[in-house]
Amino acid sequence: MHCLKTFEEHKQRTQRMNLIDDPFFQKIAENTEACEELLRVLLDKPGLTIVENQTQRHLRNLHARSVILDVLCKDADGNLYNIEVQKDDKKNHTDMDKTYQKRVRFNLANLDTVFAEKGISFDQLPDIYSVFISELDPFQKGHTTYHIHRAIIETADVVENGVHEIYVNAATDDGSDNAELMQYFLDSNGYHPKFKKISQTVLHYKESYEGVNEMANVFDEYAEERIMEKDKITAINMLEKNISVEDILDIIPSLTKETVLLLQEQLKMQAVV
Repeated sequence: MHCLKTFEEHKQRTQRMNLIDDPFFQKIAENTEACEELLRVLLDKPGLTIVENQTQRHLRNLHARSVILDVLCKDADGNLYNIEVQKDDKKNHTDMDKTYQKRVRFNLANLDTVFAEKGISFDQLPDIYSVFISELDPFQKGHTTYHIHRAIIETADVVENGVHEIYVNAATDDGSDNAELMQYFLDSNGYHPKFKKISQTVLHYKESYEGVNEMANVFDEYAEERIMEKDKITAINMLEKNISVEDILDIIPSLTKETVLLLQEQLKMQAVV
């Protein structure tokens, strides 16, 4: 447990983390001002005001795969912003652009389903901004930022439907403010005058006693969650092979009976659909 380690050990571990690392980014994104500054820079919206932000927002779907969003924000006009961060440890471009876009597509579909109140007219649907931050360039076209729009193929006219897809990567430095911010994502150390709120929040969690200890808890919880997710995947594979719930609980003692039964029910519902 982290309590057996010294403050300096916690601090050394935290200082090795950068914004491109999922647990560290999500902790920084809990700060509304830091999240607002991030979106202002990436979307070139200096007047953007964020009124609500949530990390690890779970969009529950009873009839299909549920979604856990890295960060979900709402602005003063009711528009939604989903921020996802992808660190690519394998450094492999194979099918990356297609994978990213299908993940964005699935997230957008669930956002509309969850946040569209029953009886709402289509013109009242909020605009949704999907901001996908990646370590590698998903399209390999030499830009830091890519904006995806629906367009008429025959005329090249853009057709708006309230969905805005923005892909930002740390692999290409095109000299823009976005590129400078992405370099800070890769090396998140020290104060940055262009990104005051973000870097101040980073310094809090890397330097202060309270922040370092809070991050120690986050890292422990993150490690436990990763182990739990792997155990759930194993349980699903066993259920698909018709292994009994009791046998699964004997083999994977970290899972509760309620969890395994829920996984079993989700598999049955997917089979019906």
